[in-house]
Amino acid sequence: MIVDYQTIFIVLTGIGMIIALTYYSFQIRNQNKTRQAQIYLQIYNKFADPDWLERYYKSRIFKPKDFEDYVNTLTDLRENNTRAYAELVSVGATFEGMGVLIKRGFIDPQYVADTMTSLIIHYWEEKEHLFRELRERWNNPRIYEEIEYLYSVISEIDIKEHPELKT
Repeated sequence: MIVDYQTIFIVLTGIGMIIALTYYSFQIRNQNKTRQAQIYLQIYNKFADPDWLERYYKSRIFKPKDFEDYVNTLTDLRENNTRAYAELVSVGATFEGMGVLIKRGFIDPQYVADTMTSLIIHYWEEKEHLFRELRERWNNPRIYEEIEYLYSVISEIDIKEHPELKT
């Protein structure tokens, strides 16, 4: 059997293309992991920031008597103490952003679950009744939807990893 140079060249070109595509796919996968790690580190740095943690714990201390007290307090803060209002709602905004990043696949939820589970779970469980009431009264099901999504994903991971903690 006689093999000409053109056939050898075509076969070698094909092999080269396969190798290049394989290498390229590994590079893309590594870039995606690196990008996710960078996004996670930005989020983690925010959570590790003492100012953000102070806002988080202030939001946990804020326990209105009922829904009207919740709305009245937020309205009063927004009109008379914009800094306090911004600090209070910035915590929810942070969780909303994290929910979007996880929902859209920009970050692996396991990264978040490994370090921030309790902050997310406590926040949602303490505020859920208020957020649901807001949705109902304002006829807007999107209010804090991404926090709820974040909570559901993270709590599911928590239950799988620590079934002994849930009853």
